[in-house]
Amino acid sequence: MQETTIIIGADQGLGLAIAQQFGVQGHKLILVARNQKKLIQAQAKLTSSKIASDYFAADIAQLDQIEGLFQAIQNRNENGTNLIFNVGNTQLDNPLSSSIETIQQIFQLNVLGAIQVARSFLNHSDPTKKRTIIFTGGGAAIRPTKFAATLSLTKAALRSYVLTLHQQMTAEHVFVSLVTLQGLVGLTTETQPAEIAKAYWQLFSERKTSELFYPAQQNKSEFDQLQQLLKDPLQRQKLFQEHPELAQRLKPLLKNK
Repeated sequence: MQETTIIIGADQGLGLAIAQQFGVQGHKLILVARNQKKLIQAQAKLTSSKIASDYFAADIAQLDQIEGLFQAIQNRNENGTNLIFNVGNTQLDNPLSSSIETIQQIFQLNVLGAIQVARSFLNHSDPTKKRTIIFTGGGAAIRPTKFAATLSLTKAALRSYVLTLHQQMTAEHVFVSLVTLQGLVGLTTETQPAEIAKAYWQLFSERKTSELFYPAQQNKSEFDQLQQLLKDPLQRQKLFQEHPELAQRLKPLLKNK
């Protein structure tokens, strides 16, 4: 029987690459994101590769939409057996710059959204089937930095939740795990979305560990890596030419150059 995998945050980038990776392995995909236009484009890409998919537009930051999302999926007879949670606010700030309201909003998406999605998935999926939940984490959870204070604390909270959920669900034959990304997506050959997506498939296939670090051999935070890169004017220019959206995001780092 064909497995169905629900991917939260699947309209572009890493999420779409994960969808493609699971799709070529025979899974049907249910794509979830806020932007319906991007979801339609993502589905078209999958269809061109002969990958079956459906999509639902929902804002996971609005916690009251999550249960309705899974009910809608169930109403369409699309109950998933696997869930991948790949959304998060990655805004950069320092420990004093963001308002309490902003921190609450980020926490609501990065942590509470993940918790509610997992609970709704478990409530609406078939308990007689082997189920999997995989979350996208970040190296900031274990190497916090003043340049990403709120991201660091929310990724740490998410990591703690996933590890405890892994313990809780083992007896019920639900595999729960976390991919902890130790580099910024797309900045190196190793962190291209298609390469990272292979790690999710490995984790799903082996069902062995509660956490997979990717890349595995890394002892610097994502932001230490970036700072090293930004020290070289030629590399910095190349980086911003290839990723123009990063210039604005990296202002906190650039101020210290």
